[in-house]
Amino acid sequence: MNMKDIIKRNRELQASLNTHNEKVYENMVVYIRLNSLSERATEETLLEILEHLVIGQQNGKMAEEIFGSDLKAYCDDVLVNLPKETKALQFMNILYFNTLIFMWMFIPKTIGEIIGLFYPAFSEDRISLLPFLISWPFTWIVIWAVLKAIKNSVYGSKGWIALGVSTFVIGTISYVLTDQIFKDIWTVPMNLLISISITCLLFTLQYAFKKYSTHLETKISYI
Repeated sequence: MNMKDIIKRNRELQASLNTHNEKVYENMVVYIRLNSLSERATEETLLEILEHLVIGQQNGKMAEEIFGSDLKAYCDDVLVNLPKETKALQFMNILYFNTLIFMWMFIPKTIGEIIGLFYPAFSEDRISLLPFLISWPFTWIVIWAVLKAIKNSVYGSKGWIALGVSTFVIGTISYVLTDQIFKDIWTVPMNLLISISITCLLFTLQYAFKKYSTHLETKISYI
């Protein structure tokens, strides 16, 4: 089965779950997905879990009777048995996510240049590279904190949600401030053509990295 078939089958089976089992399964999905890097192997495993749950429900069982009362421990056991990523796949994922981050950081600049065609105040002749370089590592921190908060809130303290939201807000404010503070330092020329070209280049690169990452992941899914 390809990824689309796996996801489609998952949705079909999940629709047959009762309210309690569906909630339990959704928590397992969030926890396992946020702890695993191997996307295909993760989705294959989640489908297997769902199939067991559906069969158990047909026999009158609840999720805890199938997987045990300690669902976190069960999920941890599942994660241990998932295939490990190869170095090549890890490297490709790093390239993909970093390119994706820079693309989304640059998109507002491109939108500003497009709006600048009608309202010149939004257009910039030069932009500073420092806000991008400063915000890049901080973006990773924000992503880590938010994902950590979501993961730990499933089978842990809900206080992690507050941490994730706070970090996201601080990160957004920090990006806006650095964009203003360093706007005249280490600048490069900018116009609509350059902006669109950079955005298209970043989009093409992240797409290519993702496609090749998926290709590499297919090779390890059944190890």
